[in-house]
Amino acid sequence: MNYIAYFNQICHLNEQNPINLSKKLLNLSAKEYHNDRKLMLANDEFIENIIGFSCQENNEKIIRNAILILGHIGFMYQFFPNSAFEFILQYKDEKKLIFYVAKSIHLFPQFIRHQEYSEILLKLANGTPKKECMLLLYVIISRLLDKIDDNEFLLKIVDIFKEFIERYPQLYQSQNEYPNLIGKILENYIIKNV
Repeated sequence: MNYIAYFNQICHLNEQNPINLSKKLLNLSAKEYHNDRKLMLANDEFIENIIGFSCQENNEKIIRNAILILGHIGFMYQFFPNSAFEFILQYKDEKKLIFYVAKSIHLFPQFIRHQEYSEILLKLANGTPKKECMLLLYVIISRLLDKIDDNEFLLKIVDIFKEFIERYPQLYQSQNEYPNLIGKILENYIIKNV
Protein backbone atom coordinates (compact mmCIF):
# COMPACT_ATOMS: atom_id res chain seq x y z
CA MET A 1 0.00 0.00 0.00
CA ASN A 2 1.18 3.52 -0.73
CA TYR A 3 0.72 4.97 2.75
CA ILE A 4 1.93 8.42 1.76
CA ALA A 5 -0.78 8.75 -0.88
CA TYR A 6 -3.36 7.28 1.52
CA PHE A 7 -2.61 9.76 4.32
CA ASN A 8 -2.28 12.68 1.92
CA GLN A 9 -5.69 11.87 0.48
CA ILE A 10 -7.73 11.21 3.61
CA CYS A 11 -6.02 13.83 5.79
CA HIS A 12 -5.84 16.51 3.09
CA LEU A 13 -2.08 16.69 3.44
CA ASN A 14 0.55 17.29 0.81
CA GLU A 15 3.74 15.62 1.98
CA GLN A 16 6.10 13.13 0.37
CA ASN A 17 8.78 12.85 3.07
CA PRO A 18 7.81 9.98 5.45
CA ILE A 19 9.25 11.66 8.58
CA ASN A 20 7.55 14.97 7.80
CA LEU A 21 4.33 13.09 7.05
CA SER A 22 4.51 11.35 10.44
CA LYS A 23 4.98 14.77 12.11
CA LYS A 24 1.94 16.17 10.29
CA LEU A 25 -0.13 13.15 11.30
CA LEU A 26 1.04 13.60 14.90
CA ASN A 27 -0.01 17.27 14.82
CA LEU A 28 -3.35 16.32 13.30
CA SER A 29 -3.99 13.73 16.03
CA ALA A 30 -3.06 16.20 18.79
CA LYS A 31 -5.54 18.89 17.76
CA GLU A 32 -8.68 19.56 19.77
CA TYR A 33 -11.64 17.20 19.60
CA HIS A 34 -13.59 17.41 16.37
CA ASN A 35 -16.24 15.02 15.03
CA ASP A 36 -14.80 15.09 11.51
CA ARG A 37 -11.35 14.17 12.83
CA LYS A 38 -12.90 11.46 14.99
CA LEU A 39 -14.43 9.84 11.91
CA MET A 40 -11.12 10.10 10.08
CA LEU A 41 -8.75 9.01 12.89
CA ALA A 42 -10.65 6.82 15.36
CA ASN A 43 -11.30 3.82 13.19
CA ASP A 44 -9.62 0.46 12.70
CA GLU A 45 -8.54 1.14 9.12
CA PHE A 46 -6.68 4.32 10.02
CA ILE A 47 -5.02 2.66 13.03
CA GLU A 48 -3.91 -0.32 10.92
CA ASN A 49 -2.49 2.06 8.32
CA ILE A 50 -0.55 4.02 10.96
CA ILE A 51 0.92 0.74 12.20
CA GLY A 52 1.67 -0.48 8.67
CA PHE A 53 3.27 2.82 7.70
CA SER A 54 5.57 2.90 10.72
CA CYS A 55 6.57 -0.74 10.25
CA GLN A 56 7.24 -0.22 6.54
CA GLU A 57 9.40 2.84 7.13
CA ASN A 58 11.12 1.26 10.17
CA ASN A 59 12.51 4.61 11.30
CA GLU A 60 12.81 5.43 15.02
CA LYS A 61 11.31 8.91 14.62
CA ILE A 62 8.37 7.58 12.63
CA ILE A 63 7.78 4.80 15.17
CA ARG A 64 7.95 7.34 18.03
CA ASN A 65 5.42 9.54 16.21
CA ALA A 66 3.17 6.53 15.53
CA ILE A 67 3.21 5.61 19.23
CA LEU A 68 2.22 9.17 20.14
CA ILE A 69 -0.44 9.32 17.42
CA LEU A 70 -2.07 6.16 18.79
CA GLY A 71 -1.98 7.61 22.31
CA HIS A 72 -3.51 10.90 21.16
CA ILE A 73 -6.29 9.14 19.26
CA GLY A 74 -7.01 6.88 22.22
CA PHE A 75 -7.11 9.75 24.71
CA MET A 76 -9.00 12.21 22.55
CA TYR A 77 -11.61 9.84 21.13
CA GLN A 78 -11.61 7.02 23.71
CA PHE A 79 -10.63 4.58 20.96
CA PHE A 80 -8.33 1.83 22.23
CA PRO A 81 -8.10 -1.08 19.76
CA ASN A 82 -5.95 -4.05 20.75
CA SER A 83 -3.89 -3.66 17.58
CA ALA A 84 -2.74 -0.21 18.75
CA PHE A 85 -2.02 -1.51 22.25
CA GLU A 86 0.01 -4.45 20.93
CA PHE A 87 1.91 -2.22 18.51
CA ILE A 88 2.96 0.14 21.31
CA LEU A 89 3.73 -2.74 23.67
CA GLN A 90 6.24 -4.26 21.26
CA TYR A 91 8.58 -1.29 21.86
CA LYS A 92 8.63 -1.56 25.67
CA ASP A 93 12.24 -2.77 25.63
CA GLU A 94 13.55 0.04 23.42
CA LYS A 95 15.42 2.41 25.72
CA LYS A 96 15.03 5.37 23.37
CA LEU A 97 11.28 4.79 23.08
CA ILE A 98 10.27 3.83 26.65
CA PHE A 99 9.21 7.41 27.50
CA TYR A 100 6.87 7.52 24.49
CA VAL A 101 5.64 3.97 25.09
CA ALA A 102 4.71 4.79 28.70
CA LYS A 103 3.22 8.15 27.74
CA SER A 104 0.80 6.51 25.32
CA ILE A 105 0.22 3.01 26.63
CA HIS A 106 -0.88 4.03 30.13
CA LEU A 107 -3.94 5.69 28.56
CA PHE A 108 -5.20 2.32 27.31
CA PRO A 109 -7.55 0.48 29.68
CA GLN A 110 -5.72 -2.73 28.73
CA PHE A 111 -2.51 -1.42 30.32
CA ILE A 112 -3.25 -1.84 34.02
CA ARG A 113 -4.59 -5.35 33.38
CA HIS A 114 -1.49 -6.36 31.43
CA GLN A 115 1.01 -8.52 33.29
CA GLU A 116 3.91 -6.27 32.28
CA TYR A 117 2.53 -2.91 33.41
CA SER A 118 4.86 -2.76 36.42
CA GLU A 119 7.89 -3.74 34.33
CA ILE A 120 7.14 -0.93 31.87
CA LEU A 121 6.78 1.64 34.63
CA LEU A 122 10.00 0.52 36.31
CA LYS A 123 11.79 0.86 32.96
CA LEU A 124 10.37 4.37 32.68
CA ALA A 125 11.82 5.19 36.11
CA ASN A 126 15.26 4.27 34.73
CA GLY A 127 14.75 6.11 31.44
CA THR A 128 16.23 9.32 30.20
CA PRO A 129 15.89 12.24 30.44
CA LYS A 130 15.52 11.40 34.12
CA LYS A 131 13.50 14.41 35.30
CA GLU A 132 10.96 14.07 32.48
CA CYS A 133 10.66 10.32 33.03
CA MET A 134 10.05 10.79 36.75
CA LEU A 135 7.42 13.45 36.12
CA LEU A 136 5.64 11.14 33.68
CA LEU A 137 5.91 8.27 36.18
CA TYR A 138 4.33 10.52 38.82
CA VAL A 139 1.45 11.38 36.47
CA ILE A 140 0.87 7.73 35.55
CA ILE A 141 1.04 6.41 39.12
CA SER A 142 -1.27 9.19 40.34
CA ARG A 143 -3.75 8.37 37.59
CA LEU A 144 -3.70 4.60 38.11
CA LEU A 145 -3.05 4.32 41.85
CA ASP A 146 -6.57 3.15 42.69
CA LYS A 147 -6.16 0.25 40.26
CA ILE A 148 -2.76 -0.98 41.47
CA ASP A 149 -2.93 -3.76 44.04
CA ASP A 150 0.70 -4.94 43.99
CA ASN A 151 2.28 -3.91 47.32
CA GLU A 152 5.76 -4.97 46.22
CA PHE A 153 5.55 -2.77 43.15
CA LEU A 154 4.19 0.17 45.15
CA LEU A 155 7.06 -0.14 47.64
CA LYS A 156 9.52 -0.04 44.71
CA ILE A 157 7.81 3.12 43.46
CA VAL A 158 8.14 4.70 46.92
CA ASP A 159 11.86 3.85 46.97
CA ILE A 160 12.35 5.24 43.45
CA PHE A 161 10.75 8.54 44.37
CA LYS A 162 12.65 8.76 47.68
CA GLU A 163 15.94 8.22 45.84
CA PHE A 164 15.02 10.84 43.25
CA ILE A 165 14.10 13.37 45.97
CA GLU A 166 17.49 12.82 47.62
CA ARG A 167 19.25 13.32 44.30
CA TYR A 168 17.24 16.39 43.23
CA PRO A 169 15.96 18.03 46.45
CA GLN A 170 15.75 21.51 44.91
CA LEU A 171 13.05 20.60 42.38
CA TYR A 172 9.50 21.77 43.01
CA GLN A 173 8.22 18.22 42.50
CA SER A 174 10.77 16.88 45.02
CA GLN A 175 9.54 19.33 47.63
CA ASN A 176 5.81 18.98 46.96
CA GLU A 177 4.30 16.45 44.58
CA TYR A 178 6.59 13.45 45.03
CA PRO A 179 6.51 13.45 48.87
CA ASN A 180 2.72 13.81 48.71
CA LEU A 181 2.51 10.77 46.42
CA ILE A 182 4.80 8.77 48.72
CA GLY A 183 2.63 9.66 51.72
CA LYS A 184 -0.55 8.77 49.87
CA ILE A 185 0.84 5.40 48.81
CA LEU A 186 2.09 4.53 52.30
CA GLU A 187 -1.01 5.73 54.13
CA ASN A 188 -3.78 4.66 51.80
CA TYR A 189 -2.46 1.75 49.79
CA ILE A 190 0.40 -0.17 51.37
CA ILE A 191 -0.86 -0.26 54.97
CA LYS A 192 -4.48 -0.68 53.91
CA ASN A 193 -3.69 -3.63 51.65
CA VAL A 194 -1.35 -5.48 54.04
